[in-house]
Amino acid sequence: MTMPGKSMTAKTTTNVSPMPLMELTSGVYAFKTMALADQLGLFTSLAGGRHTTVAEFAAQHGARHAPH
Repeated sequence: MTMPGKSMTAKTTTNVSPMPLMELTSGVYAFKTMALADQLGLFTSLAGGRHTTVAEFAAQHGARHAPH
């Protein structure tokens, strides 16, 4: 039995946030960046306290240093 003016369906509201998807996407980009750094040998280049400049590292890999 329903009351006049009352519906049988309950209305619920759910707050949907894009944050979980954004965090997942950011994690993918972070992983890709770390994987590329490893593939290019960045960590090996810096191991043991050695250093290199961005320009030197770019030249070693045939890349152009493009500051932003």
